[in-house]
Amino acid sequence: MFDRERLISAHDRKQRRSGIKLIVVSGLFVVAGLILFVGTGEPVGLVALLFFGGCLLVGVHLVMGEDRLAGRALLVIAAFIAAAGCASGAVYSSLGFQIGRSWQTAEYIVPVMIVAAMLFGGAGIVSLVQLVRFRGPNDGGKRRSR
Repeated sequence: MFDRERLISAHDRKQRRSGIKLIVVSGLFVVAGLILFVGTGEPVGLVALLFFGGCLLVGVHLVMGEDRLAGRALLVIAAFIAAAGCASGAVYSSLGFQIGRSWQTAEYIVPVMIVAAMLFGGAGIVSLVQLVRFRGPNDGGKRRSR
């Protein structure tokens, strides 16, 4: 194997390991959010469920690889789900619901959640544009016909 091929394969393995770790950790937070939201009705459960659900999809994207159309589609969905999680946190906080024990009185939570929702939403839009313009590895670099 050439050095370049060895580097690429090492990078792919490292990316897959990172994706698996992200799936495991995010999965734990998704389960915790589901228990909190369904079991107790805590709004922080929905925020955790959506945000870490997006993180879980990013982990699946890392395992699948960027050269697949499905992996890129997951990245778009993940960004919009994480944006929805942050937006729901902003809405719940602005309505006076307690998102966290010490966060209820923190006046910076709503603006931080709004900025995070805008950043994730923007990332979703950029990822969607890249998905539409995606050329797979077997296309030979040709643009898709419209």
